Amino acid sequence: MLFNSNLFIFIFLPITFILYHLLNYYKQTNLAKVYMILASFVFYAYFKYSLVFILIAYILINYSFYYLLMRYKSKLLLSLGIGLNLSILGYFKYKYFIIDNINNILSLDIINPTILLPLGISFITFQQIAFLSDCYKYQRDIKTLVGGGVVGFINFSLFVSFFPQLIAGPIVHYKEMMPQFINPNNFIVRYKNIALGLLFFVIGLFKKVALADYLAPSIDATYKFVESGGVLNLIESWVLTHAYTSQLYFDFSGYCDMAIGLALFFNIKLPYNFNSPYKSLSISEFWQRWHISLGRFLKDYIYIPLGGSRVGKSRQYINLFIVFLISGIWHGAGWGFIVWGSLHGIAICIHKAYMSVFANVNLFKNRLNYKLYKVIMWIITFEFINITWVFFRATSINDALSVVKSMFLLHGQIVLSPNMQRLFKDNSLFSFGKWGEHFTIGQSTMLNVVLLMMVFVLVFRASQINIYQKFILKDRYFIFIGLILLWSILQINVTPYTKFIYFNF
Repeated sequence: MLFNSNLFIFIFLPITFILYHLLNYYKQTNLAKVYMILASFVFYAYFKYSLVFILIAYILINYSFYYLLMRYKSKLLLSLGIGLNLSILGYFKYKYFIIDNINNILSLDIINPTILLPLGISFITFQQIAFLSDCYKYQRDIKTLVGGGVVGFINFSLFVSFFPQLIAGPIVHYKEMMPQFINPNNFIVRYKNIALGLLFFVIGLFKKVALADYLAPSIDATYKFVESGGVLNLIESWVLTHAYTSQLYFDFSGYCDMAIGLALFFNIKLPYNFNSPYKSLSISEFWQRWHISLGRFLKDYIYIPLGGSRVGKSRQYINLFIVFLISGIWHGAGWGFIVWGSLHGIAICIHKAYMSVFANVNLFKNRLNYKLYKVIMWIITFEFINITWVFFRATSINDALSVVKSMFLLHGQIVLSPNMQRLFKDNSLFSFGKWGEHFTIGQSTMLNVVLLMMVFVLVFRASQINIYQKFILKDRYFIFIGLILLWSILQINVTPYTKFIYFNF
């Protein structure tokens, strides 16, 4: 079931909200949690009912390992638990990719049927690995592990299945979420949380249906043109990449906004996942602002266990590269994701080396205050991110390289004004394309939309953190919420539903 659908907004959400709060009102708190679990199963089953059995298997397997780890602090048990979670993920997500590459490399013909990828399996797997790792680490410190209360089967099932963050995160710790379900203050309807939740939900819905989905048809059509062997010209390639950079941000941050808002309807505060990432002045800063819960997982459960920064510089750089390579593999089963993760790993290492050399130079410290320097750093960071998203989106390495070549004139296609074209008409190096000839949206519209979205991303200051901290109930908020909600619902009914991009991961 999609957050951006009439079924969810007008049927599933109101029924779930009313019944959950009614049960809590009559002090049936355990029954309220059971109802939330069942509602989450219905939400998940709507995509395909058989997927619920995989979700139930995750719950049973990981609760069993939790039960054992609380009694026996065994690295073998922890390894088995993590290994089993990764095996399930590997079977559903990477089996086809691995066998396909084996067939291609060794000229074999191993039967390789496609398997339906369970939605949210990557997020569920990482969340359960974090939980089992914490069980081993805090076996004798149950308060640190769970943050209060006990990890009963009902609580654990709700921790895994809670529908607002089930499909695409954020990745949460048990102690962050579950104590809120047993806090008596959360058993009542809290109108400020509802208002704040509605604000988050409407902002996320607007990002999705008005911005991300508006760009999607042109981006998809243009990439299909590239897949068919077509070559973009200079301006088309740069507009395409910036369009996807915008789409991905609005799509994923829109989902996270909606997830945070939905959880607040039930008095649950999920961790924020974005903090204006495209304003970053370095690749390191970008990863502190983008997909924050994933970055926290990679740091706490991969980077630090590998030795983190406690080892020598060379080993630290290797650890950083491994972390981002794993991030790329986690995002998808394809060489493009591996290249994307590797590029970010290399960039992180270069930035760390750069800062270690220049950070202690007084002249360099002074330059950090110069606006020009910051502008240059932002351009380098943003355009690096923009270019690497090409490998994230393209269906093959060849398609990605074709787009990148067009961006840097390696295909020889350029778009100039008619007067400029006449100056170069006898130069065989250049072939001239029509601006926007491969976009389904008009040539000027596409460029204007991308430029406006870039301005929105860079100028709009109300990040998830600011909204959380500074929200005050005022009439103007409700007017704003009402207008945006009405417009978004109208948009839903005139355009096809599209799933969120991160549902693929």
